[in-house]
Amino acid sequence: MAYHTRRLLAVVVAYSPDMDLLIANISAFVRRADGVYVWDNSPEPTRVETERQLRQRFPQVVFGGVGENKGISYGLNQGWRYAREHGFDILMSMDQDSRFENFDAYYERVTGKWERDGLCLCGPTPNLHLRKAAAVGFTASIALITSGMLVPMQLLDEAGGYCEDFLVDAIDFDFCYRLREKGYESYMDNESNLIQVFGTPQSKKVLGITVHAFGYSPFRVYGIFRNHIIVWRRYHHPAVLLRHIIKQYFLNYLLKGVLLVEKQKWAKCKAACKGTIDGFRFKLK
Repeated sequence: MAYHTRRLLAVVVAYSPDMDLLIANISAFVRRADGVYVWDNSPEPTRVETERQLRQRFPQVVFGGVGENKGISYGLNQGWRYAREHGFDILMSMDQDSRFENFDAYYERVTGKWERDGLCLCGPTPNLHLRKAAAVGFTASIALITSGMLVPMQLLDEAGGYCEDFLVDAIDFDFCYRLREKGYESYMDNESNLIQVFGTPQSKKVLGITVHAFGYSPFRVYGIFRNHIIVWRRYHHPAVLLRHIIKQYFLNYLLKGVLLVEKQKWAKCKAACKGTIDGFRFKLK
């Protein structure tokens, strides 16, 4: 059976979602997916109301949740188990606030690549519309963002699901590196576009130059630094990941974003330091 004819389950993990964004999210792929599984980490009664509204719009959606925040990877693993029990061949993981443009074309490109070159992890280009130059084809990547990643069930089973050590951050890096150790690479589709909001975007003019920042809470900052350091240590200290951590998180985010743009500077710097220390100590709780 060709991969583009196999059964696709889209798994969306939500937490107190903006309903308009969540509906736009699901609407972009619901006609192509063979099933949609939504795991809601929201507390009651928010979870109940979200389920009520979604079922009115998408009666085919399967809904799960326990009324507390169990983390993104826990919700993805619930979707993985549902996919195994109901005979799905491909799983797509999705955040609640991202949205595909032309999902069908993305899906056909990825399944075509699997048939030509063999199985691998594939993901979209986040915010392609904001890039100055667009490429074609697929580009090898050290990791893919969780949202929009297409995973053959065979690979997900080999990985043993998603690591539940992390609540939010570095789940994607851990997953990609775990499968890389089993011989499977990660590729970004340069021609897709996933509109994705990271954090609470902020910006400020500094010496006439606009500096952008994500606006993460100190709690998220701690998790970002701790979890990525743990992944770096767990997978034998890859130099390319260390360079990514230094460039993206210490230089671009902490030194530029937090110090020049964001509020709670001291709290976030403390969180980054504590996260780094706990990452080196491999402290998971």
